[in-house]
Amino acid sequence: MLPPAACAQAPAGAPGHKFIGRELFSNSIPLEIYASRPGQARGGSRPPPEEKLVAYRQKPTVRMGFWSFLFGKPLRLEDQVFGRLRYFDTPESGGGYWEGETRFTAARYEVGLAIDGPKTGPTAAQRSFYQEIEARYEQMVPAIAQLITATFTKSEPDFVIRDFKQEFQPDFLSLPVIEKPDTAEPAWEIAFETTHAKIRMASVYVEMRGFQPYYVYLMA
Repeated sequence: MLPPAACAQAPAGAPGHKFIGRELFSNSIPLEIYASRPGQARGGSRPPPEEKLVAYRQKPTVRMGFWSFLFGKPLRLEDQVFGRLRYFDTPESGGGYWEGETRFTAARYEVGLAIDGPKTGPTAAQRSFYQEIEARYEQMVPAIAQLITATFTKSEPDFVIRDFKQEFQPDFLSLPVIEKPDTAEPAWEIAFETTHAKIRMASVYVEMRGFQPYYVYLMA
């Protein structure tokens, strides 16, 4: 386990902790953020970079049922790649995202999805990028494992990943808006459930640029 001092939660209502069109669940604040971005030194805690991920993991189903009663059934669709999806508006951000679960080749079970985009549904470019993530996953694993190890050894010098595939299972992916393929490297996230003895009661989130990991944080 990480030391208690390192895992202190940021106070609910701290700057930047306001949910985008949703409630803030106090138990959804990251446990700790480490200094993993090149050239930056950070400490303490901060809110997750994509607050909607918390909405996915702690979605208020009763409250959503109330709003569905007032405004009609939520928008849903069946996507050819992602499967069944449900749309969530985020008015303050000027957009929304699609939420669902789909088969991910490297996972033992379906993974959660949050796909930024309009009500018309995911784009062909998003589908293509997701399929490329699946195809390149094995190539990304060594760099992801290396960054996770480098991150956690800051607090746990003896932290070692012995078998990444056994200890870390893909659990969630967040995809940005991608209108068409281009030379830019999309910023996205992948989360892992872990059985590692030194990380418990938390998911490991890895921020990606294209197919390179660059930042790691925990979320309860």
